[in-house]
Amino acid sequence: HKARTVVRSGDLQFDWDESFELDLVCNKQLDVLVYSWDPQHRHKLCYRGALSLTTLLRQSPIHQLALKVEPRGTIYLRLRHTDPFQLYRRRGLPSLRGNVPALFGADLETVVTRESKGAPGSAPVPIILRRCVEEVERRGLDIIGLYRLCGSATKKRLLREAFERNSRAVELTPEHVPDINVITGVLKDYLRELPEPLFTKCLFQMTVDALGSAVT
Repeated sequence: HKARTVVRSGDLQFDWDESFELDLVCNKQLDVLVYSWDPQHRHKLCYRGALSLTTLLRQSPIHQLALKVEPRGTIYLRLRHTDPFQLYRRRGLPSLRGNVPALFGADLETVVTRESKGAPGSAPVPIILRRCVEEVERRGLDIIGLYRLCGSATKKRLLREAFERNSRAVELTPEHVPDINVITGVLKDYLRELPEPLFTKCLFQMTVDALGSAVT
């Protein structure tokens, strides 16, 4: 997976002050690349640094580093590793709004029932899913690595909180959320935190059995 900061300008020092959440899948090295951004032509690679994740994670889950980059310079960063078993463990979340269940971590039936308020003909899909997918289809289908590229963790948290307050009132326009990867990040978080996955254990086993029968 990849993460991309916002564009910063300066003479000798740059302060990004951003945080990202990256999924690691058999990753052994973290590469840090600094480009000179060009709105019309290919971006120019100016600085590059790398560090071994295998060595770091074996020592401690938390690190504060001064990474030397070539041909010269230093980037200061902080890394925190969370065990996948804890991170992806499905569990319901406590209520964030009195007696009303939270949006993230609540089961689909509860969310759909609450949002429809018993209105006949209401779509059996949570508003957050519908709105995020519509916005992605509107302006994100031409982006390479749409669901692999991570947006700012801080901006993602703010968008999550906005959905928790009122899913219908959230502004997802490019003016309010310029980075489409923030929206895809919220969408992935919502699906990941469901108490039961969309592809349930029962359906998974049925599919495995069906594929096994087809192969034999």
